[in-house]
Amino acid sequence: RIRKDPPEEDIASGYLVVEHLGLEEITTWASEKDLSVQEAIAIASAYLAERSSN
Repeated sequence: RIRKDPPEEDIASGYLVVEHLGLEEITTWASEKDLSVQEAIAIASAYLAERSSN
């Protein structure tokens, strides 16, 4: 379920993923995986958050 008032750090992490990987790269990956760009950003954000917490 998507929260209507996500914490600022959650919003920033999505922005930082796009800033780091680039929108074109994310768009290409999303298309290859049959995902929306938003879904691809969310997956990348969650993956990076998990990696950085371990």
